Amino acid sequence: MLVLIAGVTGNLGGRLAVAAQARGLSVRGLGRDPAKLDVGLLNSLESFITSRNYYDIEALDEAVSGVDAIICAYTPAAELDLDANLLLLRAAERAGVKVFIASSWNNDWTKIKFGEFEPYDPHIAFEQQAAMSSTINPVYIFTGVFADLLFTPYGPGGFDASGDVPVMRYWGDGNKYPQPWTTQ
Repeated sequence: MLVLIAGVTGNLGGRLAVAAQARGLSVRGLGRDPAKLDVGLLNSLESFITSRNYYDIEALDEAVSGVDAIICAYTPAAELDLDANLLLLRAAERAGVKVFIASSWNNDWTKIKFGEFEPYDPHIAFEQQAAMSSTINPVYIFTGVFADLLFTPYGPGGFDASGDVPVMRYWGDGNKYPQPWTTQ
């Protein structure tokens, strides 16, 4: 089985590539700079497709050609969560790909409405657009907070470690609902 990992040069994308290969899958990578990958991982890929930017349609079409599944591991940013996911989804449709794992490595946003928690609005908008107009039914994976990134610049933004005691800020009623966690 050939799997495309879009965003393979990122922290999560590289880890997903290693995990997929460990399970016997062939991996194609899509990213902007192959030099960001470990040389061993880069050489083990079926191929690496260089994309100038997320709306490089030619690179997207080349990347999805002949793959069995797509895993989107784009960096969490609004334009990537919505626009880039939609462009990759449309390329998958043109290529006849049936399995599309959307960039959704976060908490479960399916129980909130658009506008209730702004960071999840792009995911909600993507899910709605895909449901209305795509022949593909994307898969969403809700991991909770990646504990490995908690106190890094890439963390969830809810932790403040600047004082003597780290403080976690949260949305909603944190006293009633556990916060989901996952390690990478």
